[in-house]
Amino acid sequence: MKNNIVPPIQSGQIKYLNNIRIIALFLVLFAHLVTVPSVTPTMQEYFSNGFILPVLPSAIKYIGFDLFLQRFLHTACGPIGVVLFILLSGYLATISRHKYTNQEFITKRIIRLWPGLFLSLTFVTLLVMFVGGVKISGWQYFFNIFLLQPIVGYPPITGVVWVLIIEMLYYLIMTFVKKINIRSISIINLFVMFLLFFEITSGNTSLQLLNSYVRFIPLMLFGSAIQIYGLKNIRTILLGLWSYAIIVASQKLIFTNFYFYTSSFTYTIPLLIWVCSYYGTKYIKTPKLLRFGFLDKLKSVIINTSYIVYLIHVTLGIYCLYYLRNILPTGLNIITSVFLVFVISYIIHRFMEKPISNYLTKKFIKKS
Repeated sequence: MKNNIVPPIQSGQIKYLNNIRIIALFLVLFAHLVTVPSVTPTMQEYFSNGFILPVLPSAIKYIGFDLFLQRFLHTACGPIGVVLFILLSGYLATISRHKYTNQEFITKRIIRLWPGLFLSLTFVTLLVMFVGGVKISGWQYFFNIFLLQPIVGYPPITGVVWVLIIEMLYYLIMTFVKKINIRSISIINLFVMFLLFFEITSGNTSLQLLNSYVRFIPLMLFGSAIQIYGLKNIRTILLGLWSYAIIVASQKLIFTNFYFYTSSFTYTIPLLIWVCSYYGTKYIKTPKLLRFGFLDKLKSVIINTSYIVYLIHVTLGIYCLYYLRNILPTGLNIITSVFLVFVISYIIHRFMEKPISNYLTKKFIKKS
């Protein structure tokens, strides 16, 4: 198979990729809606004065697994889920890159990200203003909508949007790459290494903002390599080792305040999950007792709403947990809050994001 040909995605691939997305999503949900509310004494971005924190101290008994990861492997559920999302984004973007022209590719990526981002951040902004009592200026809202807040120095409305900045940087880079193969991936990796090395040796801190996002680009390129060459190909293995070396080194030498991202387990555990999902989907058949139509529909809903869930889950989930904590038992509170996050996400996706995206796609993307 030639390097410039991306293998078509098959139904089996879709199934295992969906499994990976669901695993990543629930790892992030567990981190933000169980661990964080249990241990965080201050949450100024979500609450004004007068709120009792932590949000859900009684949930501390549920986070034993996360505490184990933190204590013995120096990682946590949240970063593991984020790395899975980054790998998956690189994998899926590679398929689109070879199907469209440069302009169509970047247009399609913007259409994929921006309507959901606009709707979700608008919803979150209204929540923190009218429920949390936190003041959000018009400029802060504007710059967050266009992912420019770190450049101009405004705080994020929700902290999870930093992953979208990495994705947009990756899409911009891919717009100027004619063929995604070992040569182009290597060139980009070398450029990332140059930026990081220049910052270290020159003491040029003006690059730090850019490098804080660029350091994750090799991970997305590793996802691209998995799509092009497969998991077992020597080129994929070498590019994976290279990408891991770049990001771990940059974390240890420059971004040491991001504690969990300095651990190699933050990057190896997601790969293990990926491999297990691939072979598990391929060789393990679903028991007949679990082959119900509604389970497939439920899985489809989770997949389709995962982007909106990711963007609103922290803010909406934290408020639900807080206001229900004296009404429901802790376990039921967590389940109910997560359920409400999915319900609101489904409404936003089904009745707002999807129609807008479909309209923009018909208007700006030519039919292939």
